[in-house]
Amino acid sequence: MEVAIGRRIRELRLSRDMTQVELAAKIGMNQSVLSQCEQGQVRVHGALLLALMKALKVSADELLGATDLERRPSNGRLLRRLERIERLPRSKQRVVLELVDAFLDKHRHTPRE
Repeated sequence: MEVAIGRRIRELRLSRDMTQVELAAKIGMNQSVLSQCEQGQVRVHGALLLALMKALKVSADELLGATDLERRPSNGRLLRRLERIERLPRSKQRVVLELVDAFLDKHRHTPRE
């Protein structure tokens, strides 16, 4: 269980383009201890979970991996981009989605590579 939570913390941190040093500073922790958490070597207690939720701007479900993972893209680079788009203001999200929709409409019948 600790390893899975640690992996999840790492994934979320990387998806936000944060280093361990940056995240550790945000939550008032030593970087080496955060590294141990990410590796599943240290138990993540409730207060730390709350600090991580705030610093990473995620819900408890997302931090603990209880969201619908089957709907998540398997391509890590794509996932990181989608998460960055989700953090944009709604007006900017609409622009990005319009561009994506136009591209997909244009290439609707292109075979997958």
